[in-house]
Amino acid sequence: MRSGFACRRDRVKGKGREGVYGTNPVVARPLPRPPLDGPRSRSGKASVSKWRRSTSGKQGGLCVTASDPSVRPFEPGDLPALQHIRQAAFEPVFRSFREIMGAEIAAIAFAHADAEQAQLLDDVCAAGSGHHMLVVTVGEAIAGFVCFSLDAAKCTGEIGLNAVHPDHAGRGLGTWMYEHVLARMKELGAALATVGTGGDPSHAPARRAYEKAGFGPALPSLYLYQLL
Repeated sequence: MRSGFACRRDRVKGKGREGVYGTNPVVARPLPRPPLDGPRSRSGKASVSKWRRSTSGKQGGLCVTASDPSVRPFEPGDLPALQHIRQAAFEPVFRSFREIMGAEIAAIAFAHADAEQAQLLDDVCAAGSGHHMLVVTVGEAIAGFVCFSLDAAKCTGEIGLNAVHPDHAGRGLGTWMYEHVLARMKELGAALATVGTGGDPSHAPARRAYEKAGFGPALPSLYLYQLL
């Protein structure tokens, strides 16, 4: 177990209840940050052997592409590409929110949603933010990103803001990305992983990807609005 996240497994087996937290698709919470140094291949990138299942078609829920995906730590020069991916991936999500809430509520509640989320991405990518940010590449292109954080006191990890570019959607890349993060959390000593996502139709692909990665059971949650 890595010294940066010393976690006793028996702490999560005792009596008592942990707090129950809900997350908003635009909000994440900073938590203590352990060192980021996972298993690497000779090229310095994480192993991706599970991605390629056969020479063509789909197998095991993952779609084979010409290039295997790789994951690496965030570099400051990645931020513009990550912002582009975030905006492309979440545009249908914010559109879904506006359609569900109606124009009058949406004009107030989501007027600055994209800008607020852009700032959130800037914040979690900043040095000392308390988050790990990982970048997923396919060939030479950045295809997605995922951040996660760890709480050493509770032996838990949480997946935060993440996205896959729509050009790479539907190929199992999100599930592969989450499986990698879960393996990293476990390696660093976490005994439990959590993630928050939306219950509206635009989040259905994300929910499926989390479920394929092994997440569940889930606590239902509602976020209510009222005009005053």
